[in-house]
Amino acid sequence: WTQTALGSTGRYDMALVAYRDDGLLDPLFGMGGMVTHDGAGGGFRKDFAFDMTLDGQDRILITGRSRAGSQNFDMVVWRFR
Repeated sequence: WTQTALGSTGRYDMALVAYRDDGLLDPLFGMGGMVTHDGAGGGFRKDFAFDMTLDGQDRILITGRSRAGSQNFDMVVWRFR
């Protein structure tokens, strides 16, 4: 499951949560089942996730955008596992 999370500092981070088949967080993924990412486009700390899929090797691919300048956003693709 992926989403964009607004942190307490006002930054937007891409957030990814992995669950096991029994519905509990997967402790082997990220930090206790969760991963966040900010600053992909150069440190402006506004990262947005839009879509997620699995590739042929069951790796997680997430598409989104990241703020790369005062008015610019770059497309990003994150890959996990």
